[in-house]
Amino acid sequence: MRSCLSTIIICLSTFLIAIVLALSGCGSRYAVETDYDQEYDFANAAGTFTWLPQRETKEPMVDELTATRIVNALEAGLATKGITPAPAGSEAHIGLRYYVVVVERMDVQTFSSGVGYYDNWYGINSGSTRTVTTPYQRGTLVLDIVDKDQDRLIWRGNVSTRLKEDRSPSERDQIVADAVAALLAEFPPAK
Repeated sequence: MRSCLSTIIICLSTFLIAIVLALSGCGSRYAVETDYDQEYDFANAAGTFTWLPQRETKEPMVDELTATRIVNALEAGLATKGITPAPAGSEAHIGLRYYVVVVERMDVQTFSSGVGYYDNWYGINSGSTRTVTTPYQRGTLVLDIVDKDQDRLIWRGNVSTRLKEDRSPSERDQIVADAVAALLAEFPPAK
């Protein structure tokens, strides 16, 4: 009986450690998706860009502080790829437009626990199941890159993450910079 109980405790401990390690390394904090024109020669996208007008909406997509963070992060990220704002009065190779989408989501987690011992079909078992729902917001930054000469969309990328309200301005700067870096890591696409 004692060795059986010891084996069960060791197995449960190993299982719990494995679960904790698996959950702590569950991928990137940012989900990135891209799509692009496979016929386009992305060497043509190098050089300069201009900001395209934002589409009119009833409510602003983001506040001015967040918009500034996004623009600064995109400009810095593109500069590392040799793509810079076009000087005033000159034509840009590509045009950029971004959108921000925030959706309400629900996180549903179910927890089960149980204790029991069965010996020759006799014994007791006790357990419980609990479900917890937590509302949250998921934010997505969508970036469109347009070939200015052909006036057509050549690349679209989006990066999304779970949003949290209680962030300092420096934390918000870092979150936007990290999200944009994750997004621009996919541009230009590898063919």
